[in-house]
Amino acid sequence: MPSLFEVEISRIWLESPLLSIANMKKKELLANNHECAGCKWFEECGLGCRASAVMATGDPFARDPVACAMWRGGFKQKFLAMLR
Repeated sequence: MPSLFEVEISRIWLESPLLSIANMKKKELLANNHECAGCKWFEECGLGCRASAVMATGDPFARDPVACAMWRGGFKQKFLAMLR
């Protein structure tokens, strides 16, 4: 990433390869992740975080394995139980 002290933020945003990641739609992601379409957590998870997917797999279209493990591991139920 360029320095904000050297380049205007609008230029950084508009010329960034990250812009394509920010503009991804769930439909595009599902086209590459068929197993996620049938997952009961998909509506809440939404394939997780793109940054996490890239860090873990190198592919911005991959599912986020960290979010997948959290959702499938019952983090929501555990979190809600802590609030009671």
